[in-house]
Amino acid sequence: MLMNQNPKSPQVLSPQLQRRLDRHFLACSATIGASIALAAGANEAKADIVYSGPLNVGVPVDNFTGLYFDFDTKTISTNPDPTVQYDANIFDAYILTGQTAGYHSVSFYGPKPLGAGSQVNASLATASSTDGQTLKLSAGVVIGPSSMTFGKQNDLANQFYDSDIKVGEPTGQWLGDKVHVQIGYIGFRFQDQNNQTDYGWFKVSFDPVAFMNDDASTIILGWAYNSSGGPITTGQIPEPGSVALALLGAGAAGLTFWRKKRAEAKKLES
Repeated sequence: MLMNQNPKSPQVLSPQLQRRLDRHFLACSATIGASIALAAGANEAKADIVYSGPLNVGVPVDNFTGLYFDFDTKTISTNPDPTVQYDANIFDAYILTGQTAGYHSVSFYGPKPLGAGSQVNASLATASSTDGQTLKLSAGVVIGPSSMTFGKQNDLANQFYDSDIKVGEPTGQWLGDKVHVQIGYIGFRFQDQNNQTDYGWFKVSFDPVAFMNDDASTIILGWAYNSSGGPITTGQIPEPGSVALALLGAGAAGLTFWRKKRAEAKKLES
């Protein structure tokens, strides 16, 4: 009977067997990843910060309708549906206050479309200065019930007229130096569908030169609010949830497992 004189001689795996082993190890790593993610997902809480995502939407000039925002569906409309309960409205319009007097303003407002009856979000208001001007906030400012004053004057900027002649200088914090484009945040509060007061921000780009020349001046860059009724910081967006972090960790764990098994399989070739 012939015996193997070298029991530790190399055992070379065929390419077909190697591919089968790779698929097996990858499947195992995927199972590990899924198990970790499911365990984390069981405890995942609803995020409090609701974020629109990055936007670049211009406010139409000389248009009393402007833009209507529905925070629940994250939609924007220039042709609002009277049956929809919108949350905010930003418009650029000329408003008559008498036979010849009036003003041009960019305004942040809370009513629903015309004809919507009692569906008016009268609680919507912006963070305002003591003289009623809508504040231009920088990033990192806390917006909440005890952090600032909210006023019913919601104009970013306005210019008074009489018989189509400008009266005085335009007013509003968003005019800045009246030369350079201003980018900042509007702090606001509003009443949600559960009659809870929530706090949020709009990020806005405002061109004072365009406004003073009666051209389109305002671009909405994004918005967010805290659905829990608590405060929010300007620029604050949702952090990655535990499920997302678990998936990243699961991927790393699965890859480590696959590499370990791959290395063990390679030892059989040497």
